[in-house]
Parts: sequence; structure tokens; C-alpha cells
Amino acid sequence: MLLRWSTYDFHWKMAVVSKWLCISKYINFHSKMLLTNMTGY
Repeated sequence: MLLRWSTYDFHWKMAVVSKWLCISKYINFHSKMLLTNMTGY
């Protein structure tokens, strides 16, 4: 039971971390795009 909970917790944490990494990558990419678009004019 303990092992099962720890693996579940680990997978949940990994999912949260990967989700935040994806979100931060997306935000970084779009902010760079916006900056290049604004400075391009």
C-alpha cells in the first residue's frame, strides 16, 4: 500500500512538473515572438 501511494505521488508530481515545463516553454516562445514582432517594426 505504501509503495503504491509513493509511486502514485511520484507520477502525479512528474505530471505537474511536465505540465508547468510545457506552459513555461509556451510562454517563453510566445513572449519571444511578441518581442521580435514589436522590435521588428
